Amino acid sequence: MTAALAHSRGAPWAGLIAGAVGWSLHQQVLADMLHFNCHFGGVAPGLIGLLLVGVLIVGGAWLSLSARNAAGATPSRQFVASLSVMAAAIFGFAVLLQTLASAILPGCGA
Repeated sequence: MTAALAHSRGAPWAGLIAGAVGWSLHQQVLADMLHFNCHFGGVAPGLIGLLLVGVLIVGGAWLSLSARNAAGATPSRQFVASLSVMAAAIFGFAVLLQTLASAILPGCGA
């Protein structure tokens, strides 16, 4: 099944898509939690969000990396997959920074 996924048309783009979706979900869910009840903010929700979104982002990056290293991958496919892995890393870093902010800043700040 891994070989079939690595050769799919969307595999090189998986890291980019998963990273963007993961980052936007993390941002939106944490912002909505603070908007509706500021007591929902804090370290635990941020870490739970980091774990859930991290799995999504790492999975997308892994699929893109598999597409890059697949047998018979064209140079353009390898380039898109490499770019996608780098984008997933950047989105993962953004999620990490948001998680650190949720740990540092109080949810119900004055």
